[in-house]
Amino acid sequence: RLAILSGACLVAMVWWELSKRNEHPVVDLRVLHNRTLAASIFLFIALGFGLYGGVILFPMFAQGILRFTPTETGLAMLPGGIATGISALICGRLLNGAKPLVDPRALIALGVTLFVVSMWKMGHLTTVAGEADVRNALLVRGFGLGMLFTPINNVAYASLEPHEAQQAAGLINLSRQLGGSFGIAVLLNYVSKHTEYHRADLVSNVIAGNPLTDQRIQGLTHAFMARGMSALDAQRAAFKALDGQVMQQASMLSFNDSWLFILLVFTLVSPAILLLRRRKGPSGAAAVDAH
Repeated sequence: RLAILSGACLVAMVWWELSKRNEHPVVDLRVLHNRTLAASIFLFIALGFGLYGGVILFPMFAQGILRFTPTETGLAMLPGGIATGISALICGRLLNGAKPLVDPRALIALGVTLFVVSMWKMGHLTTVAGEADVRNALLVRGFGLGMLFTPINNVAYASLEPHEAQQAAGLINLSRQLGGSFGIAVLLNYVSKHTEYHRADLVSNVIAGNPLTDQRIQGLTHAFMARGMSALDAQRAAFKALDGQVMQQASMLSFNDSWLFILLVFTLVSPAILLLRRRKGPSGAAAVDAH
């Protein structure tokens, strides 16, 4: 009931904000009639989804699966952050002035491609991955992010009249935060559900009589007995250790699914790049300056 009420309130709010009788809307959604701005907001929602969702997932993945310390996790993420800053500065230089050196749509397409490649790399890591493996993937991701923020902002504001820039700024910031909220909520739930799914799938194959299962149990039992445990205690410890390994693999697979889910989101929104229009005329520059 609460969801229905919330949906009804949202529809009513959108209707009132778009109504001609509302001369001073709080959020002027009529600026979304601009095709380029609407496509940019669509891209920013996906960007927020992947950015904030990934920021939440990676420490959980690194510390829970790869056994990184908090310091190692931060050091693995640091090069990606630096890469984002560098690529954003480069894009700013390329797009600065009345005549950009590069079509911003090309930079956006390249940024999406790099982000997709990084998610593909993350989605195929294993439990034995090292810091170099994740650092390289995050480095590619960082360069991709830098090629998205500045060019999308550039092409969005360049399509607006100066008096529209303020309303557009609010919508753009809202879309990024909204995408981030969706990303955090959806991906955390996605990891939880898929961990349960993969665990059930793996456990169905860990049964008595399975040669691989019996071999693993015997090997673990002998290892624990070599440490001084009794046969009974060693067998119990072996089952517990095997359960931990199954859980680790299930979690690993769920994180792989999550990275690939982000990849899918970016792939699905990438056609929005085709809706973007390149800046023409001085009005676009004025809009950017107003921002």
